[in-house]
Amino acid sequence: MAALGVLAAAGARAGTEPGYYFDQTLVFDGVERLYDLQVPAGYDGTAPLPLVVDLHGYGSNKSQQSLISGMAALGDAEGFAVVWPDGLTSSWNAASAAGSR
Repeated sequence: MAALGVLAAAGARAGTEPGYYFDQTLVFDGVERLYDLQVPAGYDGTAPLPLVVDLHGYGSNKSQQSLISGMAALGDAEGFAVVWPDGLTSSWNAASAAGSR
């Protein structure tokens, strides 16, 4: 996840327009990973920007999480970027009774 945070923050500082950036990708350990990124309105790319990683629950995805969490509006209001990554097979690498991997 650290690589995702660094990539998202670097993209935000590279002069992109504020707003949502859907279906961004990175490759980690040979696997293409998807994420959405939001940069707050008014951000000019000149100063470091806090980044919040908003993870979805088991069986969900990045799009559903961005709709239900409220982090998009909060990020715009408080001035931080938000990234919504997709887990592999709708889960994270956490052992559980549900058998997620």
